[in-house]
Amino acid sequence: MHVGARLGAQAIIVSASFGMGGPLARAQSPASVTRVGFIAAGPIPTTDRPNMFLRAFQEGLQALGLAQSETFVIESRFAEGNFERIPSLVADLVRLDVKAIFAPGTPAATIVERETAIPLVMIGDPVGAKLAASLEHPGGTVTGFASNPEQIVAHRVKLLKAVVPALTRAGFVAKPDNPAIPNILRMTRIAAESVGIDIVPVDVQSEKRRVRIRDEDQTRRSGVHLLSCPHAGHSGRPARTDGDRAPASLVGRDPA
Repeated sequence: MHVGARLGAQAIIVSASFGMGGPLARAQSPASVTRVGFIAAGPIPTTDRPNMFLRAFQEGLQALGLAQSETFVIESRFAEGNFERIPSLVADLVRLDVKAIFAPGTPAATIVERETAIPLVMIGDPVGAKLAASLEHPGGTVTGFASNPEQIVAHRVKLLKAVVPALTRAGFVAKPDNPAIPNILRMTRIAAESVGIDIVPVDVQSEKRRVRIRDEDQTRRSGVHLLSCPHAGHSGRPARTDGDRAPASLVGRDPA
């Protein structure tokens, strides 16, 4: 089980308890249905490619005695890489009167915090995303678990440099509407500068720039290789074709 998601399950119980005015189990009655929300920017999970956060979240809740049933429901929503859908998905969870929301990713967490007063549990960089004043005193209705994106980004940049020692320029492929991008791009540039790499931002939604970055001859001439941010493509994978030759490294993990 993913540790962060299991802890998220425990934290959401605490948040929901406060939101309901008492312990979650005590608040339930045979005639009532308690709902908690799960929202992510990534694709709808399938049997072949499950969402690791949702699965671990379900297992964590079940370990705490809260398996899905007629009286306890996890309402899950997925934006499928389209950040413009997130506000409507959050509104849907609000209409369902969820008692707390688990959002293991900055894009969804940002909308939840901005649009609702529902207790929020997130995994990511709440301070960098300006969702919390500090880790010690987050304030508001946000809680959860912070990763260290600066270390992750630095590691990915060094890994790409090790694979391509002569690398001097790298394309940073991302969707600009992802609210996490400015901070990740800033950290990537700092890490890249320390190893002599110039970062070239590439909007994955701009077809002309995607074709140019995929072109093998242009890539060889410019020395550009690919750094892909989470949610770079529709499925969160780097936007590439079978003809690509530029090594790519994911900055971060697959989207939630």
